[in-house]
Amino acid sequence: MKNVLKLLLIPILFLSACGNQNASSVPSEEPLEIEATAEYEKEDKILYRDNLKIAGEFYTPINSKETFPLAIISHGFAENMDKTRDIAISFVKAGIASFIFDYIGGHTNKKSDGAMTEMSVLTEAKDLNIVIDELKTYENIDPNNIFLAGQSQGGFVSTYCASTRDDIKSLIAYYPAYCIRDDAEKQFDSVDKVPDTYTVMGFATIGKIYYVDAVSFDIYELMENYENNVLLFHGTADDIVPYSYAVRASETFPNVEFVTYQGAGHGFSGNDKIDSINRSIEFIKTNLN
Repeated sequence: MKNVLKLLLIPILFLSACGNQNASSVPSEEPLEIEATAEYEKEDKILYRDNLKIAGEFYTPINSKETFPLAIISHGFAENMDKTRDIAISFVKAGIASFIFDYIGGHTNKKSDGAMTEMSVLTEAKDLNIVIDELKTYENIDPNNIFLAGQSQGGFVSTYCASTRDDIKSLIAYYPAYCIRDDAEKQFDSVDKVPDTYTVMGFATIGKIYYVDAVSFDIYELMENYENNVLLFHGTADDIVPYSYAVRASETFPNVEFVTYQGAGHGFSGNDKIDSINRSIEFIKTNLN
């Protein structure tokens, strides 16, 4: 499924700024209609990484089926699982078990432990690996149908984990922050110039570990290793993660479906949000073993 999608038609001026668009499709004005009627139950969960608490919510359908596919959904930078709950509930109503959680140190307003000054993309990857390893052992979860989904930095971390494991069935990335390494390198010339703590985006105080881990690898080199199907969403007017990063990802993943929302920023609303969730449900059901 190497980049086989409709051509995105946008003005020539924008094409010259963002490069090749050969892997993009444009959603119709009306969102996809996906049947999503299953009843479900929610269970609060506590997991641990290095004696630090990871708090999450586990959503499972209520029916006679013995096992379910599982989608683990990751929130973005300086956010918490509140941002992903609507996706989880939409998934479980469609018969897909889902898990959302607060990353350790991911936000000042969180249910998990840890400080933001001790958080990085690699500490979050450790958290996500703990979640995957734990949930795949549950009797009601099909270990052959584990899906990762993530928003912004959560999309970056989900990509990292999918690319460094062999048990992730497919990946869904919502406006993924593949710019993290470049942004870190633009802020400081070298690790020697990074203070113990510093502020990013005008409000979030993070630690030196964030920079050190961000520049320690190239996410594009890793995504080349992930050969399973990927569903990638991005808005053309994203002012946090430029659209060009998603274009490059669409040309790097071996098997990717790239959905573009014309004029959308960093985060979706209205029909764009509905469409992205419904396309994700369809994608998961299509990719089940």
